[in-house]
Amino acid sequence: MEFDHCLCRAPCRKHADTYRKNDVLSIQESIVNHVEYTLARTRHQFDDFECYQAAAYSLRDRLIEMWNDTQTYFKCAPRRCCCFCCNAHLLCRVCGRSCSLSAGGVGVSG
Repeated sequence: MEFDHCLCRAPCRKHADTYRKNDVLSIQESIVNHVEYTLARTRHQFDDFECYQAAAYSLRDRLIEMWNDTQTYFKCAPRRCCCFCCNAHLLCRVCGRSCSLSAGGVGVSG
């Protein structure tokens, strides 16, 4: 029997629409959960470095949420294209001369 991906996606999408809270209590709970479940330490027995790691994991979780939302937004947003044309570069290519553009010290030879 094949696994039906659609049955799994509906509950996942429901939970994906909610975000982790950014208030102090929620961040503390996230850190404690990472101490216990990610680092496999007890809530009462961990050192400063493990606390730092748990805080980093909590921050990472929130950054991943924002990153995924940003990727989804730009994937679904209408495409826009901005083209930049430098007249000096085109003039040099037409004349067959070598020129150096002053934009950031980039040298362009024609």
